[in-house]
Amino acid sequence: MTFETLWTIFAPNTLIVARPFMNIPQILKVADSPIPYNSRQLDRALWMWAWCWDWDGKRMLKVEYGLKFERFPGTKDITELQYYPLSFYDNPEELCNTIRKRSLQFIKTTARCDLGASQMFLYDGLTYADQRSVLSNEDDKPVVSDGTSQLGKLILVSANSCIYNF
Repeated sequence: MTFETLWTIFAPNTLIVARPFMNIPQILKVADSPIPYNSRQLDRALWMWAWCWDWDGKRMLKVEYGLKFERFPGTKDITELQYYPLSFYDNPEELCNTIRKRSLQFIKTTARCDLGASQMFLYDGLTYADQRSVLSNEDDKPVVSDGTSQLGKLILVSANSCIYNF
């Protein structure tokens, strides 16, 4: 596969393997192919738009990702690309089953859980918290960093703490 021809394997509605979050494989659907718009000019990068369903804390919604392909010389194997069609994955059925199980577990603990105690989660480590409360059984309170992001404040949650949704 060359940089100039990579757009040919990403037709709209193609299922692709991407790792947009924590290097965990996810399946996205191509919305807009990475077609070069000016064949005379050497593009430094090509952009493709793909989407998947995601949970915003209250509802499932369609999230779009802008996926960038940096120019590369020569040829590459399709699976060496940052994003590539699911059909080229080593074992697409196994990946689909893994993602399906992970998705069902996620939905069960978020969108389809009972209100109250079933919304409480034990956690140990750093996390971003936004519109959430942290209960601590320890004398020391969770550490809040100076930095914030669109995800909220970065806090340290101990194993004896519990995060719950309002």
